[in-house]
Amino acid sequence: MRDLGVPLTVLGRDKAQSIETMSAAGFPKDELERMEEKWQELIQRQAKLSDQANVTFVPGTSHLMHRDRPDVVASAILTLHQSKEFNL
Repeated sequence: MRDLGVPLTVLGRDKAQSIETMSAAGFPKDELERMEEKWQELIQRQAKLSDQANVTFVPGTSHLMHRDRPDVVASAILTLHQSKEFNL
């Protein structure tokens, strides 16, 4: 992978919360655990797209993070917007 050369914030959902929510909907827990392990691995890999990346797994969030924690999403956007290193 090559470095994109831009600040990057990667937000990941809460693994335990996602498993609990989908398990309550009737999905098999063992499959959910495997899926969430892979999902977190993919989130970590996204951070390798930039040397200026950070990864945050946000407690209490599901796949709909923008609804669960809009404050975290907005804060991440504002932080990137205010970055002095980001130049087009």
